[in-house]
Amino acid sequence: WRYANPDYTYTIEGGVFNYYRKFRHGKLQKKASFKISDAHYIGPLRSYDGSAPKNVYSALPESRAEDAYIAVFGANSSSAIKFVATRDALRMLKRHNPNTVITETKS
Repeated sequence: WRYANPDYTYTIEGGVFNYYRKFRHGKLQKKASFKISDAHYIGPLRSYDGSAPKNVYSALPESRAEDAYIAVFGANSSSAIKFVATRDALRMLKRHNPNTVITETKS
């Protein structure tokens, strides 16, 4: 059934983070979007200790992905997107919001 297993992905274009859902034979459906410069927190999921956002979207291939990041955005940090951060994605995120993006953590 074509609606049973959607894929989730994200893009970073022109300082905007876009989150999409895609069904097997369908087009991309934008589910969330935010200006990277407006994010409240972008960093490793395991290091996030803020309150739980009301709307949480996930582009993670599995719930325990080691390179899982979270981007918290919206009024009162009301939304978040969990995603796997590549080196290139982190570089672009850091360029658009150097004060909020955490690329290294102390374990």
